[in-house]
Amino acid sequence: MMNRRYSCDWGTLYDVVTCSLKNKLLIKIKIKIKIIKSCRRSFLVNKLERIRGSFGGDSEQAADCVRDLNEFDDNELKLRASKYKEFLLINNEKPTKAFCLLGKENNLLDDRSQIKDDNGRIFVGKKERGEYVREFYENLYKKNWIIFLK
Repeated sequence: MMNRRYSCDWGTLYDVVTCSLKNKLLIKIKIKIKIIKSCRRSFLVNKLERIRGSFGGDSEQAADCVRDLNEFDDNELKLRASKYKEFLLINNEKPTKAFCLLGKENNLLDDRSQIKDDNGRIFVGKKERGEYVREFYENLYKKNWIIFLK
C-alpha cells in the first residue's frame, strides 16, 4: 500500500481544501450565532426580572421589555417554523382558479350592494362599503401570534 503513488492535480486539491475550510467556518459561525442568540434572550429575561423588581410588573418599562422579548421569540419561532412544509403552505396560500370559479359555477355571486355592516345597515356610499370590506379582510387574515413567557 505504501508503495503506491497517488497523485491529483492542484485544482482538485484546492477544491477539496477550500470546501473543507468553508464547511468548518460555517459550523463555527452557526455555533457563534447560537451562543449570541442564547445570550441575548438571557439578557432580556434578566432585564425583565430586574425591571419587575424595581418598577413592578405593570410598568411601561416592563411592558417594553416584554414586547422586546416577545419579538425576539417570534422571530426565532418564525425562523424555525419556516423550515417546515406545513408552515410554508399555510402562510403562502393563494386562491386557486378552481376556488375562484366556485361562485360562478353555482351562480352564487351576490351584488356588492347587498353587503351590510355589523349592525345590519346598508352602506350609503361605495367608499364606506369599500373601507368596511378592506377592514374585514385585514382582520380576517391578520396574523395572531400566541406568546408564551416563563
